Amino acid sequence: MPNNYKNLLKAFENHVLGARSHHDWFRDLLDDVMAGFGLRLKTPWDDEVRDQLFTLSTEYAKAVKDAPIFDDILGGLYQEIASKYKSKAMGQYFTPMALCEMMAAMTFDVGIYERSGTIRVYEPACGSGAMILATIKTIYENNPELLKRTSFTMVDLDPLCCRMSAVQIMANCLINGVEIGELFIVQGNALGDPLNMTPYYHVSRPEIEPMSVQGMAAGLQHAREEYEAQEKKKQASKPGFQFDLL
Repeated sequence: MPNNYKNLLKAFENHVLGARSHHDWFRDLLDDVMAGFGLRLKTPWDDEVRDQLFTLSTEYAKAVKDAPIFDDILGGLYQEIASKYKSKAMGQYFTPMALCEMMAAMTFDVGIYERSGTIRVYEPACGSGAMILATIKTIYENNPELLKRTSFTMVDLDPLCCRMSAVQIMANCLINGVEIGELFIVQGNALGDPLNMTPYYHVSRPEIEPMSVQGMAAGLQHAREEYEAQEKKKQASKPGFQFDLL
């Protein structure tokens, strides 16, 4: 465990004031960081809370800087807090970063960028954002310029996971000086109608056609139709059984 990760965990253990639980501090840290990326706070912090959050956000920035680029820091921290303090976690278990990196490396195809303009990546259950973090890292290690043409759409039922994903990606981009084409994060059930989902955060480069819940619905319908067409083609190509009556 990197030292700054330990320092961040220790900071959470030491910063409990009044009625705020560790879960509350974790959520407030995410909201405080995202306020720096343009999401307005519903209620401004009082001076005491603001000072404590400044300490936590400073430790988080140090942890991001100290860790490998686009590493999943908050997923492990959240599970540690949920385990130790029986917080309001929804029982999530986040995919280990090493496994995410392996899957990202196995599925990455640089040739797709030669065949298409904007590449859109969809993660229907983003959790702490580890799979997209690993994907960004894989693309970055191949050619950072390709990230400017890549749009990432992320969905999760848990609003806290939406916050975590946004914080981890935006903080890594800022601290490491990396540009991505688009980030669109939505809170809702990925198995339901996209039109019933709630956009949480959106940022994109001017040349990228913006994603929306309507665009998600159309894209998923197109993907579903393509899949069904391919399945029908596979079934049609299978040799049938022939029986000879004796």
